[in-house]
Amino acid sequence: MYYSIYALDAPNKEEDRVKFRPDHIKRINELNESKNLLLAGPILDKDHCEKDSKSIGSIIIAKFDDIKSAKNWINKDPFVLNEVYGSVIVKPYLISVKSHNF
Repeated sequence: MYYSIYALDAPNKEEDRVKFRPDHIKRINELNESKNLLLAGPILDKDHCEKDSKSIGSIIIAKFDDIKSAKNWINKDPFVLNEVYGSVIVKPYLISVKSHNF
């Protein structure tokens, strides 16, 4: 089953986000290589075309055996281990309509 991971950064974590991003991206890529990733990307504070927009969190939708596995996976993420994320919500996710444009 798919699970959505909705994570928002803790305040004043911009430098840590940059510092730990390579290790975070490595884990996302490993999930993708295992063919379990549906999508992942940053949540932005404003439209990305604005020059000063910045990442303030992440959304990850991926396949796991169960919610416990999804929570265990995200809890090993560098952004969690280094307290970049201030909050993380993990919920089951059901694809009800799949876009042909995606």
